Amino acid sequence: MQPTLERAISLEHALELRRQGFVPLAGATDIYPNMLPRLGKSPPTQQPYVDMSSVPGLNTIRLTEECVELGCMATWTDIAKTRLPRSCFALQQAAIEIGGVQIQNQATLGGNICNASPAADGVAALLALDAMVVLRSKEKTRKLLISEFVLGNRTTALRSDELLTSVEIPLSMDRTSSSFSKIGGRKYLIIAIASAAARLQCAAGVITRASVAVGACSAVPSRLDALETWLVGRPVTPAVPLVFDADGFLSQLKPIDDVRATKSFRLDAAGVLVRRALRACLMDLASRPTDRE
Repeated sequence: MQPTLERAISLEHALELRRQGFVPLAGATDIYPNMLPRLGKSPPTQQPYVDMSSVPGLNTIRLTEECVELGCMATWTDIAKTRLPRSCFALQQAAIEIGGVQIQNQATLGGNICNASPAADGVAALLALDAMVVLRSKEKTRKLLISEFVLGNRTTALRSDELLTSVEIPLSMDRTSSSFSKIGGRKYLIIAIASAAARLQCAAGVITRASVAVGACSAVPSRLDALETWLVGRPVTPAVPLVFDADGFLSQLKPIDDVRATKSFRLDAAGVLVRRALRACLMDLASRPTDRE
């Protein structure tokens, strides 16, 4: 049975269809594969979909004094090719790791977030960047930190009458750098076995704030709070991430055994990737002592 699909011509039209029970469809790179039968099982019950691709203004990327604002329909190619502050490098690095060029041209930021895969590269990067999602219904707008929005495997805080319309990444007055790294079964076109993203801010030669997130090692990408606390006050030198106790700082992660990797391999990989992301940030910060972003 073919699904019902209606193309929205405005945000108001999309919100009305959403209120009627339509499911938002963006790049469709996850929805279409999920429509197929798996291991002899019948495909899931088809729901009506609202195609968001023709809604004006939802693919806009703009820089304000306070944040980088990314429309929900911005593709990963859009994000990778737009000139953004150094603080957003982690997201741009994740963008070129998501599938191949065809997927990057089609898949969207909003779709990646709302799909809520534990291995979503974009979510891990956005978590390290303290990103906030903007949610619209016909009655109101609300904002949530991405850590409050992605609740579990394929589970979000999106209400039945809401659409995720944009993402805001805050800017800092301190010098900032970010980095993303992942590992999979091969070099390209892979789902992450583990991923890590880091964002460091510094002033007067020391780290003033740290954000470190790990993906594909828990039901949702997770921030490493204890490691972030440990990093604050450390000097801006690439040697710093080589000496911390990875096992202790990664203890909050809950990786699983599956066809791609074992629990122990994921934990080992996460430690390597966290160090790699932190070193990249510190090398970048140490190389440019005066500029803000």
